[in-house]
Amino acid sequence: MIKITGRNILVLNNHELIKECFDTGPNASLMNGRAPSFLGKYAVNGYKDILLRRNDSTFKKLKGLSWGLMKKHCDQSSLYEECMREEMDCVVEKFRETTGENVDPMEILLPSIGVLTAMLFTGERIGYSDKGLRSLMDFDECGDELVQFKNQSALNMFPWLRHLPGKLGRLFQNLMDCRSKIFQKFIVEMKETYSPKKGRCFMHGMFDAQQPGESGSGWLTDDHIHGVVLDLINTSAHTSKGMVSGFLLLLVNSPEVCRRIQEEIDRVIGHARKPTLEDMASMPYTHACIIELFRIQTHVPISAPHYNHGSEVEINGYTIPKNTIIFGNYWASNHDERLWNDPWEFQPQRFLDETGQLKKDDPKRKQILSFGVGERYCAGHVTAVNRLFMYTTTLLKNFDILPPEGAELPSAHPTSLIPGKVLVAPKFQCRFVQRSIDTTNGGSA
Repeated sequence: MIKITGRNILVLNNHELIKECFDTGPNASLMNGRAPSFLGKYAVNGYKDILLRRNDSTFKKLKGLSWGLMKKHCDQSSLYEECMREEMDCVVEKFRETTGENVDPMEILLPSIGVLTAMLFTGERIGYSDKGLRSLMDFDECGDELVQFKNQSALNMFPWLRHLPGKLGRLFQNLMDCRSKIFQKFIVEMKETYSPKKGRCFMHGMFDAQQPGESGSGWLTDDHIHGVVLDLINTSAHTSKGMVSGFLLLLVNSPEVCRRIQEEIDRVIGHARKPTLEDMASMPYTHACIIELFRIQTHVPISAPHYNHGSEVEINGYTIPKNTIIFGNYWASNHDERLWNDPWEFQPQRFLDETGQLKKDDPKRKQILSFGVGERYCAGHVTAVNRLFMYTTTLLKNFDILPPEGAELPSAHPTSLIPGKVLVAPKFQCRFVQRSIDTTNGGSA
């Protein structure tokens, strides 16, 4: 344990301790709080959200409601999947226009990730030029910069810096401007066309919950809904950037992995139709690659700060004082040689049985700590898997992803990822060359 700016800081560096403190231990509920923070107070309406709110009854109700709506309007929604396939068609066309030349793939995919995030709120695909999409992406960019340790620490200690000229004041003002535009786009404007019980998206489900006699009646305000939207933007857009950029860099460095995924695509999906989420159940190697990606790259290497706000706690003979800020080191757990053979090697086969199928009830999969544990487990886990599956199968169905010509390709080793709250691949170029197969009859995407 160390002290920084007068606060006790504890980092848990192994799987067993993280699970005990945040999930299975008798004091887990005491360890899942959140410390007071600048962003919680000023950016999300005074802690009216999930990510930065203490684990009180409102937190539990808000997370339960949000998780249910995520499943209904995203993870298990045929409408959302239809919109996602429409977006995949647009992505394929944009890569096809590169005609196999060197391209930074994230210049095409970043706006696409924003579209998928906005689709959750609206229930329909919005265009790349939509002002709401621009506000969403700008909020994510500003928020990512503000949560950098040096910026967040300065504002936590001296919140009045937000009123001064300079970098921090400018960042905060930009964040507030984007926040207001998001409220206008996804709450004010959507309420104007909303009809109770006829919802087709996450926002309509939230508005339904506000109606008399419903689960959110009397406590769920527009500020709470706004806070959840801001949470989902923050946790969806930037983490997806890390996952997609990291997987693409790995694929372009791993032609054998690409070949095996394409063999599975050709066998299961074929040339005459487009990928669907149902295909994942019949594509164990591709699914295993996604699972292994989450482990080896661990895009969120450190948990959000937990907070022991109740009383001191005894863990394994050690006393953790109250008001201690506690981090889970997911990176260390996911690369622990006691848990993983060759932890620095990309080995999707570790999750497959001798017949090439995903192992059932595999305890190894439960050891991956890329999406948190316990009360703070990420509600977007299934969404992340589905999103990465659709991008991967769509792109590799249509293209061979090849190294750039005349330019250096960065290493895909996990230690080559750019450090930050979310790890992302370094900027790189590659080539998307149309596969030499028959893609007529609606199978081009």
